[in-house]
Amino acid sequence: DEPGDERRTWLCHQPVFVYNSLEKYNLHIPDDVSVVGYDDNFTSAIINPPLTTVYQPIYEMGKTAAEILIHAAEQPDTEPVVKEFDLQLIVRKSTRDIR
Repeated sequence: DEPGDERRTWLCHQPVFVYNSLEKYNLHIPDDVSVVGYDDNFTSAIINPPLTTVYQPIYEMGKTAAEILIHAAEQPDTEPVVKEFDLQLIVRKSTRDIR
């Protein structure tokens, strides 16, 4: 890469808006800008180019949160609970190698 080569990556919640904005400025994904989404919603795989995204287990997270809340309501002296969930990076066509 040449000195001054700008490497751009956007992490976004609404990638369709980012895609449209980049198109208006004649910036191309992933050649000019890499775009990464979060949540792997249904549009991630069908927009063009398909969006690289981070998957989080939303159902499992919600279920666990409800169980913790119910337990805390039934037993108010319960210690705070910290729960970690595995995330997964799903690489598609909206990013490029910048090494």
